[in-house]
Amino acid sequence: MRAQVTALACTLPRDSGKPLSRWSATELARAVVQRGIVRRISGATVRRWLKADRIKPWQYHSWQRPTDPRFLERAIPILTLYERAHALARKGHILVCADEKTSIQARQASVSVAAPTLMTATPPASFASRSCSFSLP
Repeated sequence: MRAQVTALACTLPRDSGKPLSRWSATELARAVVQRGIVRRISGATVRRWLKADRIKPWQYHSWQRPTDPRFLERAIPILTLYERAHALARKGHILVCADEKTSIQARQASVSVAAPTLMTATPPASFASRSCSFSLP
């Protein structure tokens, strides 16, 4: 019975016909009773079981699950640049990524870099990005 509750917690509520974006412990308790998995269970019991298994369906973040089928193809060039950022900085190149997370503050550089020079950036033909600009040596 506990395994069935945990399995249900790992699904999206809409897959069960519920008009919810995330499960709460109370909604999960209600759903397992409606499915006949148990006759009676409290939200507190469900929450305790899920806490023991470190499962938090109410904290589901959609950004963690890419929906673009070409996500890896598009992400690899940028991730490769991030991986090479220190080596590029030592050669005088600067990598800039301006995304939409305005609340994230820039941190002090861990590598001393010479004064920047203006460079034009041309991404590979197979990659299109609105937010990142880069230059390869």
